[in-house]
Amino acid sequence: STILAGSSDSGQIILWNLQTRKCSAVLQLPRPYEDTDITGVLGLTEGQRASLLALGAVDYSFEKQ
Repeated sequence: STILAGSSDSGQIILWNLQTRKCSAVLQLPRPYEDTDITGVLGLTEGQRASLLALGAVDYSFEKQ
């Protein structure tokens, strides 16, 4: 089969099977801090917190409100 690879703005690589016209796979490397829980971490500036969240960290403190 013939496969076409494309990419997205989010950094994913999408593989399409041209015979079936369907997506075969979506590939993405994990971000450096994927699923690192920073809930309640003290001493971070807002910029540091925003950077960690952009790199995959999670902060559940907003969900508890």
